[in-house]
Amino acid sequence: MRVSGDEFDWMLAGGGEAGDLIRRVDWSATPLGPISGWPAVLRTTVAMLLHSRHPMFLWWGPELIQVYNDAYIPSFGVGKHPRAMGQPGRDCWPEIWPIIGPQIDDVMRLGKPSWHEDALVPIFRNGAIEDVYWTYGYSPVFDDDGRIGGTLVICTETTARVMASQRESAIWTGIERERQRLRQFFAQAPAGICILRGPGLVFEFANDQYRALVGGRDLVGHPLLEALPELEGQGLDPLLHAVMESGLPFVGRERPVPMDRQGRGVPEQAFYTFIYSPLRHTSSDIDAVSVLALDVPDEVASRRQAEELASRLRMSEAQFHTLAESIPQLAWTARPDGHVDWATSAGSTTPAPPSSRCRAGGGGRFTIRTTSMRSRRAGARRSPAASPSRWSSSSAAGMASIGGSSPARCRCATRRARSSGGSAQAPTWTRPGVTP
Repeated sequence: MRVSGDEFDWMLAGGGEAGDLIRRVDWSATPLGPISGWPAVLRTTVAMLLHSRHPMFLWWGPELIQVYNDAYIPSFGVGKHPRAMGQPGRDCWPEIWPIIGPQIDDVMRLGKPSWHEDALVPIFRNGAIEDVYWTYGYSPVFDDDGRIGGTLVICTETTARVMASQRESAIWTGIERERQRLRQFFAQAPAGICILRGPGLVFEFANDQYRALVGGRDLVGHPLLEALPELEGQGLDPLLHAVMESGLPFVGRERPVPMDRQGRGVPEQAFYTFIYSPLRHTSSDIDAVSVLALDVPDEVASRRQAEELASRLRMSEAQFHTLAESIPQLAWTARPDGHVDWATSAGSTTPAPPSSRCRAGGGGRFTIRTTSMRSRRAGARRSPAASPSRWSSSSAAGMASIGGSSPARCRCATRRARSSGGSAQAPTWTRPGVTP
């Protein structure tokens, strides 16, 4: 018999969709019978849950006939509602009865309430069995005679929150697994690596290579300047804080750092190349800096040796140029392709070679033989026709065969004019050790 009129409006009015559904159900076809025959406590309990915004569910009588409110309807999904209203509990929930059946039985027989938080109770909805999490409690409802007449369920589906928590937990597990993997990698790295966390720059990790760089000291759990007090005032801690504040890495190359490697309290000069890199938390905040450090004393020594050698070479070349400028004859240097790239100032008064370039060949250092300035002047007085600036064809041929893979050096020698000839001799090209 369906409910009509205003007889039970006090109970059903304002009950929303569930209240309207209760009006349409033929309760006389159920073990509860028509609403007019319900015990007063049952009608009062149904009115209470219909007017609640919290999901509530009631099983009543030995057959556990169901009544529920609007707030519970979304948990049904598609498939059970509206057929579940007035249906026996075992018929409605066969998939979960092994779980909830014993709990309901404890309430109905023993009056023993229960409470469950984020419990997995998979139910059939939306055409499939879904993993659904609930926080719920079962409580006895007593009839007019003081006996247990039903079980009241106050519940909240927590599936979304539990799934989000599980995803977050999985992310953190993955992060921790990756962190452990990276730490294992760092521990085996051939370079010194450490992690400094927080404004206090506390050592969170330091591999054996890094500890070896600082004398094997115990670092983890100690602030930077407490673990390595000799770094006080060296400007490294401000650099680390700047990396955390800016998010930009810093590279130091061959930086001298005083370090007490022997543990005697006396720092010694060490040289390191290092990289400070910001480490971001999952919230994107930078709360740590990773340090990669290399001990580079050999590189520094090699660079200094190279710089010293270059300095000596520059001094030697300067001395050579000074010496060459002090002689009155023309001297110059040429590149492997024969291009003359330097000449003494004597070139302004001494005859120049017939060309500023000579073809590269197979020679090396070459020698020019020419007259001295005094001999040229004497020759000019005796024989005006004889010109010291004339170069013989044999000289040009000699130039064509001189060259090499390294800059050629020219040295200038003087051959005095024979007293009997009285004329200046033209310059000729010769290889070292060869007499023309």
